[in-house]
Amino acid sequence: MNPELKPGYKVQVETLSGAPKVKFLSRIVDLDDHHVYIGRPSVYDVEEGELGSLKNSLVRISFSTKEGMFAFDSTVQGERSDGSYILTRPRSFYRWNRRFLRVDASLWVRYAVIPKVEMAGKVDRLKRSYAMTANISGGGVLLKPQEKLPVGAILEMEIELPGREDPILAIGRVVHTHSGNGVEFLIIDESDREELIKYLFEQERLRRRGRGK
Repeated sequence: MNPELKPGYKVQVETLSGAPKVKFLSRIVDLDDHHVYIGRPSVYDVEEGELGSLKNSLVRISFSTKEGMFAFDSTVQGERSDGSYILTRPRSFYRWNRRFLRVDASLWVRYAVIPKVEMAGKVDRLKRSYAMTANISGGGVLLKPQEKLPVGAILEMEIELPGREDPILAIGRVVHTHSGNGVEFLIIDESDREELIKYLFEQERLRRRGRGK
């Protein structure tokens, strides 16, 4: 089932061909039966490269909904008088499971290593530790705990998100130990993932605006 595009959706735009490599954050500003209109970003929203003419460029548009992360490829046909980009409206979408926006952020995480199956009923007795994140995305987190965790370890995590009363709960697996413990999310409520992604988009936007001051 294809997601429903709506004006106001935050998107990440990445050129695939036809123009120098550039990646930026923006929003869907309008829609019609044949086109999607993407707002022209400010200099603070450009994540990679330099923004120039995108006419006839093939681009990838990534966005999130309550159902998850999605993307579609489209061609930039030109610009409207207000500067927004005119894209061909997609006929199909695909789930965007790996290339989440990753942001450097320091968030507290309370975690415990989930034991083997025979101890699964004793979760409340597990030793719990605290770690600070080095970076985080909708697909996983890089933890910098005091202990080095083995690759393959399964973690039960409580992620403290600013402005939220209850932590985000997730189950993850350690996939690497380069400069910290890289953990991919295995189980996370999609509404929590959506809230996390929105927070990350806003943090990235604020960070880039701060660079321009």
